Amino acid sequence: MKKQPQEKTSNVIKPEFDNKKVYKGGILGLMALRAVKGKSGPLSERVAKRIIAKDSTVAGRELKSETLAKVEAVSKQTKFWHGTGRYQYRDGKVVDVLKGIIDQGGLLPARDDIDLVGAMNSVSLARSRTYARAYADMHENGQKGERNGSALLWSATFIGPLALKIAQEEKVWRSESRQRVREHFIASSSAQWYRKVRQEPTGTLGIFARGSDIENNYPILFGIKEGTAAPARTSGSVSVHEVRSTETIVFGDITHIEVPESRVSETQAMLVEAGYEVPVMAIEDFEAFSAGQLFKDLVT
Repeated sequence: MKKQPQEKTSNVIKPEFDNKKVYKGGILGLMALRAVKGKSGPLSERVAKRIIAKDSTVAGRELKSETLAKVEAVSKQTKFWHGTGRYQYRDGKVVDVLKGIIDQGGLLPARDDIDLVGAMNSVSLARSRTYARAYADMHENGQKGERNGSALLWSATFIGPLALKIAQEEKVWRSESRQRVREHFIASSSAQWYRKVRQEPTGTLGIFARGSDIENNYPILFGIKEGTAAPARTSGSVSVHEVRSTETIVFGDITHIEVPESRVSETQAMLVEAGYEVPVMAIEDFEAFSAGQLFKDLVT
């Protein structure tokens, strides 16, 4: 009897993300370092814009004059941004993050043990909206909406300068320093970071590429007024992109909230029911607006 040929099985693990985007993000990261130092010239701007445009999905989205005026107005009022999502896993259960924020009256400090200066209870506030949006986008379940550059591209852009600052600050060229940094991150919650939005083990960059596995999850951005944060002492690597506030960010300190266009009405209704008057706007409109901004303004 003739033997049937056996099916070949592949042991190749499907990559979590597109390495080309990470490589391009690394290039943007080097440009971001120059931008922070005020050295971003016309050539850098053109190259950065070209890289972002190839990874952008906002082309063709035109803002009405009224919408543009509103986006510009709240952007001028906003000093920091906080990125999160509608749902997260906590102790293995799905919780409604937005409802919790509304019920608590604002953004409450939470434990964070990743920074090398030690654990603290704080609210993470981004200096750049693009940085906060990349974090918020890891909560997206399914197809991403219109974006001026993907979450993966921007996360790779921002991680580069952060990693360089850690290397400089912690003197990782010394073996004992490398070991200390390695032990800190192993002991911290950084290896389990994916558990906020995914059950399947996923690397840091993989989270930004793959998003959340929580059904109907979506990104949320909070704009924060200047002078409202109570900054905590952080490492230089964290302060490259963030400020940590040790006090609650109440709704009176929030300039606006951004959600996907399809979620604006329901989010507004939740706030009104709770007695809060905060503008709720579409992330896609801010993305279209950001496409016209200089690269240095997107990363600083």
